[in-house]
Amino acid sequence: MSYFVRFLGWFILYSLLYFFYLDILGLTPGKDNPILGSIFLFISIPLWWKSWKQFDSAFGPHAPQAANGATAYSFALHNTGFMYYLMVLKLFLLAMGANGVITLSQHTGWQHTFYIWNFIVLYIYALPFFFIKFISLRKGLGARIVVDGSKISLQTGGATAAEIFFNKIDSITVEEATGGMLIESGEAKLFIAGPKTKGSPFYTAGSEDILATLKKAAADKIKTVVSLKEEMKLKKFNPVV
Repeated sequence: MSYFVRFLGWFILYSLLYFFYLDILGLTPGKDNPILGSIFLFISIPLWWKSWKQFDSAFGPHAPQAANGATAYSFALHNTGFMYYLMVLKLFLLAMGANGVITLSQHTGWQHTFYIWNFIVLYIYALPFFFIKFISLRKGLGARIVVDGSKISLQTGGATAAEIFFNKIDSITVEEATGGMLIESGEAKLFIAGPKTKGSPFYTAGSEDILATLKKAAADKIKTVVSLKEEMKLKKFNPVV
């Protein structure tokens, strides 16, 4: 499945380049120069590979970083290939919607009306999705779970979004099958997902080490549940990342 999703990511990127090439030369599919079309095919492969590897490197798991007596754990996507495919697909839809409007002068009658409505529908659907996902990805890229000798905190964009001291923990709810956890202290709540935890597109790389630290610091506060997602629904808690 992973390889198929990566193939789709490349195919959509190639299609985007191909249609741009047709627009620049004022051609229609099937009427282009096969040699130039082949060149764009070969260009799309290294372009896809480089963009995919950069995306995977940025949003894949990273080793925890230790500094000044604290350890910072980064966030990673559960499925980088699928998210890359979704983002490229939405870019493709946005480009095709814009393309239809830009080339309206080449169409008449029902085609003219179709491309106008196509633009409206695609942008109502794809534009909000793209920006919502982009903001989510940007937030996840800049987020860290920081653990030191006395507390655990969530930092986003260089600021502390949540902070819980070990000696003030009220409860640590752990999902038995995945090791994901919800830490609570008064009104403060901190969600840490494992690689198989549902409820967020991201998980915390090294979550098992965090759980081991919490077991040493507040073992008597830990309880296990079957579904952490259902637990968070009951508590009406939505993760920041």
